[in-house]
Amino acid sequence: MFNKKLLTIILALGIASFSITSVSAEAQTKRLWGSDRYGTCADIVKDGWQTTSYYAVIVNGENFPDALSAAPLAQKYKAPILLTENDTLNSNTADQLKRLNVKKVFIVGGQGVVSAGVEKAINNLGIETVRYKGEDRGETSIKVASQVGTKNGVIVAIDDDYTDALSAAPIAANLQMPIILVSKDTFSSSLSNFILMNNIPKTYVLGDSNIISDRVANMFPNVKRITGSNKYERNINIIKEFESNVNFGNVCIAYSEQFADALSGAAFAANNSNPIILVGNNVENCTNSLIKDKLSSIKNVTVLGGSAGVKDSLVTNLLSGGSDSSDDNGVVLTDSEGNTSGNLRNGGFVVEKNGWIYYIKDGNKICRAKTDGTQEMKLMDVKNARSLNVVDGYLYYVARTGDFKSTDPQSDQVTVYRESISGGRPDSITGQHEKSFGKGFPYMLMDGHWLLYSPEYTFISKENANYYNNFYKMDTETLENKKSYGGYLGSLAVENGYVYFTTLDDNRIRRMPTSGNKDDDGELNNKEIDLGLRGTVLDVVDNYIYYKDEDGNTYRIKEDKTERTKIVDLPEKFIINGDYLYYVASGKDKLGQLHKMNLDGTQDVGLNAYTVNNFAINGDWIYYRSNGNGNIYRIRLDGSSREEFPDKIAIKNIKDINVQVKQGDSYELPTAVWTAMEDGSYEYYSVTWDKNSIDTNTVGTYKALGTVEGYSSKVNLTVEVK
Repeated sequence: MFNKKLLTIILALGIASFSITSVSAEAQTKRLWGSDRYGTCADIVKDGWQTTSYYAVIVNGENFPDALSAAPLAQKYKAPILLTENDTLNSNTADQLKRLNVKKVFIVGGQGVVSAGVEKAINNLGIETVRYKGEDRGETSIKVASQVGTKNGVIVAIDDDYTDALSAAPIAANLQMPIILVSKDTFSSSLSNFILMNNIPKTYVLGDSNIISDRVANMFPNVKRITGSNKYERNINIIKEFESNVNFGNVCIAYSEQFADALSGAAFAANNSNPIILVGNNVENCTNSLIKDKLSSIKNVTVLGGSAGVKDSLVTNLLSGGSDSSDDNGVVLTDSEGNTSGNLRNGGFVVEKNGWIYYIKDGNKICRAKTDGTQEMKLMDVKNARSLNVVDGYLYYVARTGDFKSTDPQSDQVTVYRESISGGRPDSITGQHEKSFGKGFPYMLMDGHWLLYSPEYTFISKENANYYNNFYKMDTETLENKKSYGGYLGSLAVENGYVYFTTLDDNRIRRMPTSGNKDDDGELNNKEIDLGLRGTVLDVVDNYIYYKDEDGNTYRIKEDKTERTKIVDLPEKFIINGDYLYYVASGKDKLGQLHKMNLDGTQDVGLNAYTVNNFAINGDWIYYRSNGNGNIYRIRLDGSSREEFPDKIAIKNIKDINVQVKQGDSYELPTAVWTAMEDGSYEYYSVTWDKNSIDTNTVGTYKALGTVEGYSSKVNLTVEVK
């Protein structure tokens, strides 16, 4: 089914819960998770509030700023934090409100984040509501702070990045210290008045002056800064600052790249004075050091969210004594991958980092917007951009170089660029000629300040059309290149500091560190390992190797050759996310529909997304571009809530459908209808009919009514059987 040579970076594949035997033999691990952030939140609340709760706190599950100040308020009333969508009361949340027999709900944020419709839906459950809102996120946090009180001090966090506030949230909640959100350089009159009107014995400012300026920090009395070189160091330093008030008997672990799971877990962790430790795709030295130091005290570990975020293998390694950030082969493991495997394999047109979505729009510019689609801004104009990576405040991407033309009329120059996520003039990292789109830099991944790449596809033969020409690791700070392999790679995958590849000459699958299989003198060293497998590497996911053997069968297998399992053939455009395979169906009659199915090929379900050119998964959303108009759409992982991103373009109209069928011929009701959108574009949408079939054995006229999500009218279908 799939015979092209693929590249990959890293994904996570895991199970719902697991136990780990570590140095601390009694430590037991459980995972609280659901199919999306709302399901995860519900699972956390079920575990933390098993009977009833008179109170609950409701926040927006898509937009983090207003929600960050909620944890101390929730702890004051021993209440859970529940997530909801902006304009719809999520069914998981409604179920928890009913299960807990909640009588009073505190809504944090204005109607722009939790609508009046959601509040009314809560009231319809017989629940009283109280809303805390301000003119902006900072003022909302002040409103909440006024309810919590300042007698124990306050915590001050930046308002445009959630990680510092989330690191402090369970501690602030337990100590009843409000979290006040501020801008880096400016403050409002509301904040000035709040400080004047309240006795604040101690102020903890999260971050150095590059995050929150001295001008803003010095507005507060009795300031102490808690700093760190990155969000992980600040996370650990915050925990250490309040170590005497932290119960390490249970440790909560959350994924740093999405706020929702940690936010849901903040009130949960505060109940027992537990910390939340943030991790990414790998573990920082400071995190390893803390876990190693506290390992004898840790009896239980609660992982917040699914294994697509916090990987099972990461938790296992962390609790086995705290592995170093480098292995025996000198592989440096950092949590700074710029994008995910499936996203980059499908063009890398979108990536999510710290509550922002970065994306290529209209093919000629790179933009960013909040995850809820607000605050869209253009960062730069580009030409044929792809492979978006975001690392440490910089955006990296591949794009055509200006108006440059080489002496070969069939060849253009493409360049890897680096630019601030705030916009500005891009820096050129390295360039390459390409004779056709996508041939230059077919593999490009940022890992911290390291650029991992193959410079070009090379035509070997008709049977072996595309081979990666060498593999390089470049230090983008010094622009020094290290050539790791001096040959042609039939396929290529990277995970945890290793390159997995298939060789041209013998079709064997091998592994080497990204730092190379050659010494400085160019001689091959012993760091390359033959894994004893023949075939084509398709993907490497959470220590599983996905490959197609020489007979054309597709398997997944552990590196130690255990757990070899035959799976469904992987199509050309696919992403493995958790226990599911998402792919674009090929064939004209398939309408380019996006599908979701189990890895064994069962439960193949078509989603409400058609004419899909390429797609990416970020959090609970699938983002995709349409062949029809190039617009970006998104749909939830379960196939619901399809919308254009960041603009919300409504359906204008759907024409009636009239069909003539010869008596006795078969006829199937259409699964999708062609819709006219308000912006003048056209798209396919899934349709549900009020009947299952049309009887074509009898002459006559038959009618059916169809329902399309987001369209208030019915679709009329008339079938005339002659």
